[in-house]
Amino acid sequence: HVVIVGLGEKASRLALSLRQAGHRVAVIELDENHGAVPALRAAGVAVLPGDGRSADVLRQAALQRADALVCLTESDAANLRVALAARQASERRRRRAPLRCYVHVADRSLRQIASEAPHYRQQDRHFDGRVLDVVDVAARVLLTEWAPDRVAPLHQAGAGRLHVLVVGADALARAIVVNLALQAHYACPQRPVVTLIDPDASKAVVQLMAEYPGLDPARIGDV
Repeated sequence: HVVIVGLGEKASRLALSLRQAGHRVAVIELDENHGAVPALRAAGVAVLPGDGRSADVLRQAALQRADALVCLTESDAANLRVALAARQASERRRRRAPLRCYVHVADRSLRQIASEAPHYRQQDRHFDGRVLDVVDVAARVLLTEWAPDRVAPLHQAGAGRLHVLVVGADALARAIVVNLALQAHYACPQRPVVTLIDPDASKAVVQLMAEYPGLDPARIGDV
C-alpha cells in the first residue's frame, strides 16, 4: 500500500488516482475535519488523523509494510521532517524491499540542498528517498505525452519555429515553460517561443527570469 502525508489538492488527487488504479492507500492528515475526508473514505481510502512526523502515527499507517510514502503537505519543512521520521521508522521494516519515499519540496533552492543531503537520498535496504517537485514532474510527464514538436507538424507543416501558447501562470504553467526551455529534442532548428496568457503573466515572467536567469526573455512573451 501507499501512505500519503497531507491532504491538500495535490494529495487528494493522488490518493484518488492511486485508489482508482487498484492500490490500497492510507492518508495521514492533521485536520480530521478536512473537507476531502468524506469523499476519500467513500472511495476506499483510509484517512488517519494525526501528525505524519510522529513515529506512532506512521506505525498506525503500517509504514513498516508500505511500498511507498509520499510527503505532500503544504509545507516543505514539514515534508522533510516526515521523511526523516520515516527513515528512522523504516529501520524496523518487515519487508525486504526498501521504502520508497517521495518528498515534495517546492522551493528550488531548498530542494537542491535536500537532494544532496544523505538523510533524504541515501539508499539502503530499508529506505530509498527522493526529493522532488510534484508540479515539475507533472509538467515533464505532460510534455512527454503531448510533446509540442510532435503535435505542431500536424498543424503547421514546414514551420521552422515552434511557438507554444500556455494559458495560465500558476506553478504548473511556469514548470511547463521551464521544461520547454530545457528540452533539446525539438525537430525544428530554432529554440521554441512560449507565450503566457494570463492576467498575471508579466509577474510570472519576472519570477521565471529571477529563478532561471538562463531563460531568454525575448522568447517568453506575456499577454
